[in-house]
Amino acid sequence: MDNINKIINLTTEYIDQISSDGRVTGGLIKFINKNIDNEETLAMDIYVFQTNFIRHFNTHISDENTFINKLKEKIKNNYSNSKDYQIKITDNKIEITRNRKESKPCTLTITHEKYCFFV
Repeated sequence: MDNINKIINLTTEYIDQISSDGRVTGGLIKFINKNIDNEETLAMDIYVFQTNFIRHFNTHISDENTFINKLKEKIKNNYSNSKDYQIKITDNKIEITRNRKESKPCTLTITHEKYCFFV
């Protein structure tokens, strides 16, 4: 559970940092189930193409449902009461738009994709 909270805090730090960069108007954070070192785990991929920022993490989280639910809860708690942010949350996507006075709004999309096999 502790690792879940660490990754959630890391995610919100990235949301704050990316959305505060006036050059950036969009970004993507993807959580994908992957088999890494023979273990089913959640990977975190971050893409901010305007600044050429790309990061890939193995979160070491196997309980994806708990993680996603807690992430949604944290995002609601952190951003829904702020006039600077607008959030939209669906089953597999979160959109956070930060309205900034000095530059265009920044929209970050957070997705969760289940690991799937094609037959």
